[in-house]
Amino acid sequence: MPWQAVCSRGMLLPDTDVAVIGAGTYGVSVALALHERGIETRLYGRPFSLWLDHTLPNFSLRSDARSSGIHGGDPRLSFASWLQTAVPAKDVRAWLMRRIPGPMFRAYLRSVVEAMPVTAVDDHVKVLAQEGGAFRVRTAAGEEIRARRVVIATGIQNHTYLPPALRGLGRRVIHSWDADAVAAVRDANVLVVGGGQSAAEASLLLAPANRVTWLHRSRLDFFNEPLGLPTPVFYGAFVLSKQMRHLPVKARTAIGEPFLKPTIVPALRPRLRRADVRCVRGDVQDAGLERANGRVRAAAMKEAYDRIVACTGYRIGLRTLPFLSDGLQRSLATPFDQPVLDRHFESRVPGLYFVGGLAVHAHGAPQRFMFGSRAASEGVVQAVTA
Repeated sequence: MPWQAVCSRGMLLPDTDVAVIGAGTYGVSVALALHERGIETRLYGRPFSLWLDHTLPNFSLRSDARSSGIHGGDPRLSFASWLQTAVPAKDVRAWLMRRIPGPMFRAYLRSVVEAMPVTAVDDHVKVLAQEGGAFRVRTAAGEEIRARRVVIATGIQNHTYLPPALRGLGRRVIHSWDADAVAAVRDANVLVVGGGQSAAEASLLLAPANRVTWLHRSRLDFFNEPLGLPTPVFYGAFVLSKQMRHLPVKARTAIGEPFLKPTIVPALRPRLRRADVRCVRGDVQDAGLERANGRVRAAAMKEAYDRIVACTGYRIGLRTLPFLSDGLQRSLATPFDQPVLDRHFESRVPGLYFVGGLAVHAHGAPQRFMFGSRAASEGVVQAVTA
């Protein structure tokens, strides 16, 4: 009997079968895959906000065309299909072997938003709670629905990380997530902190109009193949991602480390050599940062800065999801701050699924990359349609 027809005593009649929270590549992939199977789905979030609103104008993808884009639902919404309409036919094959330029990837995502059959509610979820045999979802604008199942695909926006040395320095510190604020910095002495792609892009973007010092803890890693891994290893990990959950935690961690370390696309190396950027190798924790006359002084470098751009990444965990009710937090809590998930990405709370970054502990490092959305979409769809 269809769920919508069931309303036993003490049960709330759902407004939708599945609510997907988060409209990035994972949320959209899952929503499209469910829609294709005829599952009533409600999608929440601004579509592709990370790529359209929170990347710098000069951003570059670290992955290549084959592992980027939407990997669920109608294959006509894939990057490979879009590419056939965007470049001459003779160039399609070559483009599929390259890294996608930022402007081209944004154009592709905008085309997906226009064409996808699922309309996203451009609002963020404020409350997710379980009650009466269903999940209650309330948005910032006040919309409230009940869903039989919920898929959390919220990406990284709730998980920005600042090292202890950068906390308490106030508005002088800008996290790289706030791309517009970073791009607006002018005529300032800027300290960029971090050793990966975002730090390289921020340094290059800011150098022409500012005095830039780039502080990075480890050696800069410019890779030639996907993330510095041999291509067969990179794609083999994605093909085998469904088996990752069967490995011991230590083995999953060891396999995932090369995927998660800071790396920089090789095309930026010559540009950085030409740029007027002072590079300093060291730990921000040892820089001796303190407020001083409206600026931030770094005792170790004997210099004061007007702005600090923190390209310090994200620490993804359950505790930093602001919308989970106390009851759900208690039910999901683990010592490692990530949910326990089965092979279908379902948590210990029946009907509640996690995909993307919050599935890394259970399903391995591929869940941090767009290509991992294929396994996530397939797993959720199998569970929902069983």
